[in-house]
Amino acid sequence: MYRTSSTMSNIEDCNKVLPKKSKIVMLTKTDLFAECLTQAISARFQDQDIVSLSDADGLLDHNLIDVSLVMLYSLPAAEFPSIMRTIHEFHPKAAVGVMVQNADELDSSIADLVDEGLVHGVLPLNLNLDVCLTAIDLLMKGGEHFPAALLRRLAPSGLA
Repeated sequence: MYRTSSTMSNIEDCNKVLPKKSKIVMLTKTDLFAECLTQAISARFQDQDIVSLSDADGLLDHNLIDVSLVMLYSLPAAEFPSIMRTIHEFHPKAAVGVMVQNADELDSSIADLVDEGLVHGVLPLNLNLDVCLTAIDLLMKGGEHFPAALLRRLAPSGLA
């Protein structure tokens, strides 16, 4: 018996032949934490393709299909409105999660996106890894995850 191999010339050919997997997109400035988190997500969600992007323009790639979740981390708050427009235009079925340093100090523009329902989850960096991965699983299944401190801050003044 002879061994043979074939190579796929581009992503489009791979998409035609390989079984479709939904994707988790990590849109983040590249740093050690982001790389470690991406590896942990990849190990936990082996039935998903994990795509790491350092630039929001990567979301425009027409070969990037079946995105179930976009996680945002370490991006300037000023870029969030344009990133959110891009996500909702090109990946309307994708849930959006934001990793933050501290939920108590969340930028007001991001808090407004949460209040409008455009962000489905906020995950503080101080979460245990298993809790973080469970929250990511919840987001992919259509749920929401918000820290209590953030919810208290966003609650109408009459209900707080």
